[in-house]
Amino acid sequence: MSRAPLPPRRCAHCKQECTIHGRGLCSPCYHKREVREQYTGKPCFRGEAIAVPTEMDAPVKFPLGSEQMVEVYRRRVASGKVIWNPADGVEDDGD
Repeated sequence: MSRAPLPPRRCAHCKQECTIHGRGLCSPCYHKREVREQYTGKPCFRGEAIAVPTEMDAPVKFPLGSEQMVEVYRRRVASGKVIWNPADGVEDDGD
């Protein structure tokens, strides 16, 4: 019983078909520190690297779980920013 050939692998950064090294990157991309640091060392299910967002948006004071807060989360995901800011949410007035 023979196995089906594996599909060609593509670099997570430059998308070229090539031999994949650590973090789902080709050798030239892996050896560029600024590129390598954009990807985790943990490949996802299909073998592609995952970009890790580092830029954080300003905190907002919408109630957590509200429609406004969900919309803020959607915009952050679409723009590639960190989803949760520890300072998000309405401050408690003590009542």
